[in-house]
Amino acid sequence: MLILLVDEIFYETHTVLKLVLFFEVSPIMTDNTDCNNVISSSEKKGLLETLGKDIEIIKKRLCVITQEKESFKRRCTELEKKNRELSYRNVELQKRLDNFVKESE
Repeated sequence: MLILLVDEIFYETHTVLKLVLFFEVSPIMTDNTDCNNVISSSEKKGLLETLGKDIEIIKKRLCVITQEKESFKRRCTELEKKNRELSYRNVELQKRLDNFVKESE
């Protein structure tokens, strides 16, 4: 699930960055020019509002991913600790078994 969220956020971030580049790099004309690349003030405002909303959505999802990442780290730490405990227990049991086999012979 975490990977799916990261992929989704990457896609959304890419889309937002394309919009940002459009506004920063592209020469955006006003309504009073003869160019085919005309964008009205209301269209520009709408795109900026959409961009702002997309950025907020991405921030929230990044926050969720960060929380899930921290939860995952804690769970990994718990599992590593449990694994060490079980490994230690396994060594103890193997020693007992070896001693039992020696005594049985």
